[in-house]
Amino acid sequence: MKSMHGKMIGVVLCTVLAAVLFFPVTGLCLEYEDLLLPKPLIDYLKSHNWAPLAMPDSTYTPGAILSVTTRGTQWIGNLQKDCFPEGVDGQKILEIEVGSPPGVQLNSNKEFGLNVLSQLYGINFTGSLSVVRKATLNLTDYGIDRFSLIRLKGWENKTGNKLTCANDLRQADVYVVQEAFVVRKGTYTLTNANNATIRLDVNNIRNVNVGVGVTAKATSDGKLEVEKPIVFAVKEVAKVGAGPGGIPWIIVTSPGRLMIEPVTGDEQIKELFFAFKGAPMK
Repeated sequence: MKSMHGKMIGVVLCTVLAAVLFFPVTGLCLEYEDLLLPKPLIDYLKSHNWAPLAMPDSTYTPGAILSVTTRGTQWIGNLQKDCFPEGVDGQKILEIEVGSPPGVQLNSNKEFGLNVLSQLYGINFTGSLSVVRKATLNLTDYGIDRFSLIRLKGWENKTGNKLTCANDLRQADVYVVQEAFVVRKGTYTLTNANNATIRLDVNNIRNVNVGVGVTAKATSDGKLEVEKPIVFAVKEVAKVGAGPGGIPWIIVTSPGRLMIEPVTGDEQIKELFFAFKGAPMK
């Protein structure tokens, strides 16, 4: 696997988020409702066994290779881009399903400070829009991206090929993301310091600067529409490359049947990203 400098998010997250969101740092970690997620989305993710990310991230897509330790999670690389032999289209092999509807309508009135827009999208306001102080999010385009490691094993069995990063994947703390809850597009209502709404139009939209890979435009009702895929939660973050058939499995007993499931780091990620108030900071 190509050498990459990953991004570490974990134990220090409580302090970082407190600083970013201007919460008072009292030696306690944040609670669910303090995270960068609208409450309806938090409720949905919790009830469907997702591992939400306290700091949404564009790199935790299906196929992302993560190091998951007690210190935090770190993005290392990408399965389809970094681990297949030269000339093999990893994206085609994995057949990642993009944008599967979650089966529920998720509305939002989550209010963010400008620093959050800067963190997520590299947005800053200039000129006549320099008076913007807050933005309220409405989710407009979201869904579930996924693939199954079974397809990877099928390719290996059929072709006799192996992943070029197989040795890296055997490391005890290395996992691969199979499912991601992705918000591709959000609409923001902008307000000033007095909570007065600021309308966007074809003229002042020029005062909205965005980061690489981000598209922004003014909607017909004067709101800011921002488009860039951002992962808000992950699921089935699985071990690869060890155990029976090349994938480690655990035996799960359910009424009337015996199932085998891949070992995942989901619970550990939840613990890292969901430190409740009352838990001492380390």
